[in-house]
Amino acid sequence: MNKNIFFLSHDVFEKEDEEQKSMFNPHEAEIALNLAKYLTKQDYSQNQITILATCYRQQFYLRKLQKKSFENLNKIRISVVGNYLDEKDDIIILSLVGSNKESNIDFLSTVNSYVNRVCSGLSHAKHGLYMIGNIECLKSQSELWNRIYTTLNDMKKIGNQLDLVCQVHDTVTQVTNAIDFAAAIDGGCMQKCYAILNCGHLCQRICHFDDRDHLQYKCNETCDRYICSEKHQCPRKCFEECEKCIIKIEKTLPCGHTATLPCFVDSLDYKCWVMVEEVLPDCGHLIQQRCQYRQLSANFSAFCSNLFAINTSCTVTVCNKQCNIPLPCGHQCTRQCHVNDDPEHKKYVCKEKCEKKNKGCKGDHQCRRLCSEDCLKCEVVIKAALPCGHEARIECGADIQKHICTVEVKQVFPKCQHTITKPCHKVQEYVDLSESFDDSKNQVHDTVTQVTNTSDFAAVTDGVCMQKCYAILKCGHLCQRICHFDDRDHLQYKCNETCDRYICSEKHQCPRKCFEECEKCIIKIEKTLPCGHTATLPCFVDSLDYKCWVMVEEVLPDCGHLIQQRCQYRQLCANFSAFCSNLFAINTSCTVTFCNKQCNIPLPCGHQCTRQCHASDDPEHKKYVCKEKCEKKNKGCKGDHRCHRLCSEDCLKCEVVIKAALPCGHEARIECGADIQKHICTVEVKQVFPKCQHTITKPCHKVQEYVDLSESIDDSKNQVNDTNSSNKYQ
Repeated sequence: MNKNIFFLSHDVFEKEDEEQKSMFNPHEAEIALNLAKYLTKQDYSQNQITILATCYRQQFYLRKLQKKSFENLNKIRISVVGNYLDEKDDIIILSLVGSNKESNIDFLSTVNSYVNRVCSGLSHAKHGLYMIGNIECLKSQSELWNRIYTTLNDMKKIGNQLDLVCQVHDTVTQVTNAIDFAAAIDGGCMQKCYAILNCGHLCQRICHFDDRDHLQYKCNETCDRYICSEKHQCPRKCFEECEKCIIKIEKTLPCGHTATLPCFVDSLDYKCWVMVEEVLPDCGHLIQQRCQYRQLSANFSAFCSNLFAINTSCTVTVCNKQCNIPLPCGHQCTRQCHVNDDPEHKKYVCKEKCEKKNKGCKGDHQCRRLCSEDCLKCEVVIKAALPCGHEARIECGADIQKHICTVEVKQVFPKCQHTITKPCHKVQEYVDLSESFDDSKNQVHDTVTQVTNTSDFAAVTDGVCMQKCYAILKCGHLCQRICHFDDRDHLQYKCNETCDRYICSEKHQCPRKCFEECEKCIIKIEKTLPCGHTATLPCFVDSLDYKCWVMVEEVLPDCGHLIQQRCQYRQLCANFSAFCSNLFAINTSCTVTFCNKQCNIPLPCGHQCTRQCHASDDPEHKKYVCKEKCEKKNKGCKGDHRCHRLCSEDCLKCEVVIKAALPCGHEARIECGADIQKHICTVEVKQVFPKCQHTITKPCHKVQEYVDLSESIDDSKNQVNDTNSSNKYQ
């Protein structure tokens, strides 16, 4: 504002409060509060501003409007002039009311009251007084206001428009009502601010007087900082913190392969997933494995070479082929290739099904135990002929000669014809007794089927009778067919009884049908692993081949980190230890287990190492390249413009354009890192010669020698028609 005293006149009439029979003017109240809001944007605090009304009804309306629409102005004092006689404030805004058709001002009914209120309102302001009222109405009722009007009019401090001057752009906003304040909503004007921010962008706010240093402003332009060594621009907003560069680029890995990775991922930390072929030197198998495992083997080689000072190639890469070497039993080894662990199979336990007959078997009953287990005596019950001629159901592996025949036989005494019945083993002298049973042996069941018509043949479908066969099969079960004359040896018969063979060393019975091939035992049992942990596994799984998944803690000797890893990896390291000990004949423990912790060692630059723990690879960080954001200022920066490059890169000269004072006194927009002393000022300046009063216009940098021209030039050099002088100034 260009005036510290001003009377804003208007012709908007007041309104009447029907209940209290008093007048108030909403137009003046809205202007007063909007003017107070504008002044708070000009570095005035609310405690420095007071709004005065000349009547109580106007005071009440001002406070009501303040609570409803101007809640952020709750610290501005609103009072009536009569209650503010002995107080002062920096800014006074006076609402006079008294605007009506009759020019009636009842609240100034007496001369003393009238004079006191006017003088009080005009004397309370220290820095600024702004009055709002109808001057025509006031003049018509008071000689005092006539004199005030004359004085203000002579000083040009009265009118129906209040000029709000933007301190940034020098533009003027004319206010006649409350709506006009919208053109200076932030205390300036409606032009864009366009101030140069620390980031180099321009402020996009409507002209504002608050926060001129833009410390609270959030720049919403797209960030143009480089966030990686590939000079990829940050995709976020300028005010947001730059994130790691996730643009995917093709990188060459240490192994020579390429991979498409996010830009921030270090190729040294990336594990190569390319499948490569490799012939293992120990077993000669050609395997396919991921390149990262081949690199792991290379790291082991380097470790062993450093540990034992021997130039050797480590062959601890685990072969994933099956061994398949023929065993003495005729089967093949089913373990994963183990050329460095029991290569001669002295400790190997064959888990294949035994192909021999049961011990002492007289038929073709195959052993159902594992190949590595001793065959048991054949316990299949068969029908065998005893030496006495009788048949008996005995175990196949039993000695027939030792079997006691318990068949009850009749002995007829020839002379008396008496008959006695005794067990066969007590009448061995009657060896030929079996001849009396030949006729019965020629038939199956000695049954007779009578046929009278064709339907009766159903009782002899299989050529014999309707009784069950019940012949003893090789498996020990009974034939369940109807009596049949074909296939009496039961070679084609499929026994449908539940299999009662043992299929594992734990004597679990086979759950399949008797005629079906027994499968591996899948009943889950708890087994103790070589590492000492237990696991619930299918019965056929060898605990030696199972990888333990129990998480264990281990302190790594190289870096001292406490890591959690699966027990199988610790066993792997133990196998490496055994390998190293065998290879070099030295009793040592292998410590090549990789730490999965982050290094976090402080670097000379102040940042921390972000690589995975690398105690055995560049522990002093001589090759490490810090990828953190640089925290220094730009090179040659005179402000606070931070370097946006990586910490490992050299800072560039500060290129942020700033407004700087040159040695000549002019201001210019130059790069922050530039040398002000070397900047050439191009401002056009006028040079007036004292004697001739001629004026020349030249760039500032060309008239430095004329600074004291008026004192040094003598009369002979200042003549208007002097040719030499004219040439000098051109």
